[in-house]
Amino acid sequence: MISIFSTLALPISIFAIVRARKKRLRLYEHGYYTLALLFSTFEYNFYFEPFFESQKCLWIPTKFLTKLDICGSGIRWIFWVHSLFIFGFISSFFQSFSLSKSKMPSKMTVFFLSIPSGIFSSVSLLSFLPILVFRVLFIKSIQSKSFSFIIAIVFFIAALIGSFQSLFTSESVVDLFFDPTQFFGNKTKKANQFLQQNFIQKMRKKSNAFKNWKDIKIIQITDPHLGLFMSVPRLKKICERTVERNPDLVLITGDLFTKVTKSTEGVIGMKTAFSPLKKMKGKVFACFGNHDYEMIQETVEVLNEIGAQILKDSSVNIKISSLKIQIVGLDFYFRNREQQTQQNCIQNVCEEDVDLRIILLHNPQDFPFIPNEDKSITFSGHTHGGHIGLNFIGLPFTLLGLGTLDQGVFVRNHNLCYVHKGTGFYGFPIRYGVSGEQSLVNLHFISRKETKEK
Repeated sequence: MISIFSTLALPISIFAIVRARKKRLRLYEHGYYTLALLFSTFEYNFYFEPFFESQKCLWIPTKFLTKLDICGSGIRWIFWVHSLFIFGFISSFFQSFSLSKSKMPSKMTVFFLSIPSGIFSSVSLLSFLPILVFRVLFIKSIQSKSFSFIIAIVFFIAALIGSFQSLFTSESVVDLFFDPTQFFGNKTKKANQFLQQNFIQKMRKKSNAFKNWKDIKIIQITDPHLGLFMSVPRLKKICERTVERNPDLVLITGDLFTKVTKSTEGVIGMKTAFSPLKKMKGKVFACFGNHDYEMIQETVEVLNEIGAQILKDSSVNIKISSLKIQIVGLDFYFRNREQQTQQNCIQNVCEEDVDLRIILLHNPQDFPFIPNEDKSITFSGHTHGGHIGLNFIGLPFTLLGLGTLDQGVFVRNHNLCYVHKGTGFYGFPIRYGVSGEQSLVNLHFISRKETKEK
C-alpha cells in the first residue's frame, strides 16, 4: 500500500524547485536540496518502502539479528528509520526555503535544520547512483532490497562524520619546501612530497651550495563563507588563533560571504569575526574570489576595516626581517582566464633583488596559466579541498580531484601551488569525507636573489 508520504513527496519536491527558481536562487544554492527531494522520493518509492513493507530483515546472520532484536517484535526499528527519513525530507524542504532569506541562522536553525538537511541531502544525492546500479545488476536477487538499504546506511554514517567535519576544524602545521631553480616539468602534477619534513631535510643537504635557506610563517584564510556552518563566534576564534600563532603573513584568498549573509547583519558579523586581524596590520593581504563579486562593496569594506591590503591584479613589495618579498594578487577571472592570468603576471614585474614571489589566486584552475619562468609560489583555495572524498578513511581521493586541483601541492615548470582545503565551505550541503583546514605554513625556500648570484 502506498503511504501518504509517497503520495505527497513528488508534488512537494516539484513545488520546492519552482519556488526556488521564482526566488531567483542560483542552482548551487538550492539545487542540492531540491534535487535531493526528487532523488529521495524515487529511492523511497522504489527501494525502501517495498523493503519495509516486505517486513524482511537485513541480510545478516539470524543469531546476530536475535541479539539485536531487529526481527519479529523489533519491527519498531522500521518506524524509527521511517521517521528519520521523513524528518530529513521535511528539513531539506524548509532549508531550500530558508536560503532565499538573507539572514544569519541561529544555533537552533543550524542544529535542527541545516545539519539534518545536509545529512539527508548528501546521502540522497550520493547514494542514488550506487543503489540504482546495484538494483539493475541484482534485480532478481532476494537480498537486493536489503543491500540497497545497507548502502544507504553506509552513506548515512559517512554523512554523520561529514557533519562534524563541517562544524569543527582542527589546527595543523604544514612544512612546505620551495626551490625556484627546480624544474618540475611542463605538465601540472600533484606533488605532496613537498609537504614532508624528511624530504625537506634531504633537499636542504642536497642544496648546501647555497648560502642558506630562508623560513617564513604564513596563515591562509580562504573560503570562510560566513553563514550556515560558519558562525561569527567560530570564525572569530579562528582569527584569534591566527593572531596568537603570530605568522609573518596572513593571506586571505577570497569568498567571505554566502547567500544568507547578504545583509547588514552579515556585514556586521563578518567585521566582528575578522576584528582580531586588526592586530596584524601590515601583515594581511587579500585577493577576491568569485562569491566576493556578489557583495563586492561589502567585501572591500570589511577588508579595509581590518587594514588588509587588497591586491587586484596588482603587487606590493614588503620586508620580513632582511627578506624582500613580492606579493601579487590576481583577480578572479570569469572569462579569458589564460590570457588575463599571463598578462597580469607579466605586468607585475618581479625586481632583481626580490627573495620570494608569492601569488594570491583564488581559483587553482588558473595556476597552469602562470608563465613558465615566473618562479613563484601560489596560494589558492576555491575547491574546499575537493569537498567530497575519502580523506576521512585515509585515502587521498576526492571527487573534484578527478578534474581539477583539489588540495595540497601542485607543481608545473618552476612554479608551485598550495591549494588550501578551505576555512569554511559553500555549495554542497556538508563536507563529505574532506575536512576543512586551519594550518600554519612553515615555508622553507631558497632566495631567488641567491640563485641569480650563483
